Amino acid sequence: MNGFIVTLSTDGSPLPGQYCWKPLFNFQQEHRSKKYVRPGVMAGQFTSDRFHRHKFFEETEAGLLITEGLITNVEVLYKKHHCSTAGRLIYKLIKTGSLQELHGNFAGVYYDHATQKLTAFNNHTGTQKVYYYRSDSYTVVATDLKVLTTTLRSLGITLAPDYDAVEMLLSYGFMLEDYTFVTQIRQLTAGQLLHANKERLQLDRYFELGTIERKQCSKEQFIEQLEQQFQQAVHEEYALDEAYGYTSLATLSGGLDSRMTTLVAHKAGYQQELINFSHKGYADEVIARQIARHYQLRLSTVELSAESLTAIDDVVRVNDGMTLYSGASHVFQALRQLRLLNSGIVHTGMLGDAIMGSYLSAPFDTLPKSSSGAYSNRISNRSEQLFNTIVSRYCTEELFKFYNRAFQGINTGYQYLYLVGESLSPFMHPDFIQLALSIPREYMYKERLYIDWMRKKHPQEAAFCWENIGGKPTNNDVMRRLYRFKRAVIKRLPVVTMWKNSMTPEQSWYENSEKVRKVLDTYYYDHYAHSVIDSHLQKQLNLLYSQRDFTSKAQVLTVLAAFKSLFP
Repeated sequence: MNGFIVTLSTDGSPLPGQYCWKPLFNFQQEHRSKKYVRPGVMAGQFTSDRFHRHKFFEETEAGLLITEGLITNVEVLYKKHHCSTAGRLIYKLIKTGSLQELHGNFAGVYYDHATQKLTAFNNHTGTQKVYYYRSDSYTVVATDLKVLTTTLRSLGITLAPDYDAVEMLLSYGFMLEDYTFVTQIRQLTAGQLLHANKERLQLDRYFELGTIERKQCSKEQFIEQLEQQFQQAVHEEYALDEAYGYTSLATLSGGLDSRMTTLVAHKAGYQQELINFSHKGYADEVIARQIARHYQLRLSTVELSAESLTAIDDVVRVNDGMTLYSGASHVFQALRQLRLLNSGIVHTGMLGDAIMGSYLSAPFDTLPKSSSGAYSNRISNRSEQLFNTIVSRYCTEELFKFYNRAFQGINTGYQYLYLVGESLSPFMHPDFIQLALSIPREYMYKERLYIDWMRKKHPQEAAFCWENIGGKPTNNDVMRRLYRFKRAVIKRLPVVTMWKNSMTPEQSWYENSEKVRKVLDTYYYDHYAHSVIDSHLQKQLNLLYSQRDFTSKAQVLTVLAAFKSLFP
């Protein structure tokens, strides 16, 4: 919802009168708006003053730089490249093809006054969104899809729905590659940059996972390298909070990733407040509380309720329906209730398991399938051939899952954390990712090296239960099976245990709350006949919504809410 938008008139067509930003939620920090206008170009920024020395709206004689999010190593790069301003630094990195040197969760745009050339970019994992539109008359780039569509309509441009994108949401729960709900609008994918002038638009990639070469080292050597790089990534994040005097927030659950981030920072002496987004009494909440109590850390929890599922429009408003709304509804409810003050970075373990091997289905590289990571195969896909074509572009299943499930799906969860602060994960530091993907796959399969690393370097963290398997982290396959069997048996017993619930028990909430069912059903019947939804799609929506599982219903409601917003 924060960010920037830039309109470049390529044929002298009029520029927008103004930009219309989304209204803030009442728990968000106040934002400031800035505007830049020159012949043929208009730019705007809408963001908070948080981390103001690492977020830029900088105009010089040479050009204009606008960024959103955090470039965490900007001071280091000033010294390395002998630059005194961010604009000069980014201009130099673009010219020399060195954007991969940037660290953090960021997006940016640079407009060169002399060449009238626009360059837009996101970070190496595509965490900050950048959408773009191109026609004979305009090039427009923006960090928010709704703001972009509103701007285009103000210029008299007619927009059409992309039904391939709808079927992606209904099948996967997220977009594949560069798709959006709007046919004329695409998004930059991870590690990509856009160059545009009056004559053409060109896309390049400055960071690519598929080019990382495998190393030949012993497991012990890899463990030492992982430990060193992780410590550096944690320090880079938490030191920024300290520099600004902000409160470091960190998520903590029953998994391995969040505890690694939290406890490595704790042992390094950083102060932090912990947040748990799990349903009370479930393993994720119980284990997190055990860890916090052991290390005497403050942990805030929010009692989640079925009503979190009814805030459909608010949840979709944050990310324009680019992922399943129910996946973030509980986080949105928690952030709204916590009313966090003076927050800086929300530190997470985001994608830690994936980067450490959980996307591997074998101890070697395997080819992807169109079903990899899909939520549902119930609908009749007009787009099946397109899905197969997209999948065929990836040489391994792991890469397909990274660029789609991780970067286009899971990463969208960051947009909710951005409501109260910036957010980072040390696992997603570019140097850490490059190291992890250089390790032979047989070491990473079933997260084996991850567990070896934790048990050797962080044995205390490994002493707590791992929610994923129902026991302490182990590479013993027999013990893993025993843990999972024990958990399965307990879940079937007529007793209340921490394994009885789920982290966000949407299915149970929907089945047991007549009020929630009524709200969601009313929303569905009020909107499924939207004017831009064709008859084929209406049949698919009806089919999915008639299913008993809540996930199918949530997919449909996400589409309806997105269409309500993007095609008013």
